[in-house]
Amino acid sequence: MELKSSRDVPQWAEELIRGHAITVFAKTPCPFCRIAIEALTSLNVSDMHVEEIDKSHYCDAIQDFLEEKTGARSVPRVFIAGKFFGGGDDTTPLWICIFPSGGIARSLPAAVV
Repeated sequence: MELKSSRDVPQWAEELIRGHAITVFAKTPCPFCRIAIEALTSLNVSDMHVEEIDKSHYCDAIQDFLEEKTGARSVPRVFIAGKFFGGGDDTTPLWICIFPSGGIARSLPAAVV
């Protein structure tokens, strides 16, 4: 679905979240977003989508949607298997062995990795 107005944001975002094993809403210059994306990429997930919302005319509306859905407008906002996983504070520890201890592994369906 192409995003054509701010009214379309909820449906558009839900389709992204449901349509990918991992969906990350990020901003290009955000260092926490880069860290989260690199950590998730290192898991070699077969279907990860990164949406850089700062490149959209509807960035504010997207952040409003994220706040309604997750309780915060900040990025990154990470969804795994259609469910909100967390933000930068939740994904950054992936660099510190959370994957081998099973933290994120329990969240990923077997078909994803």
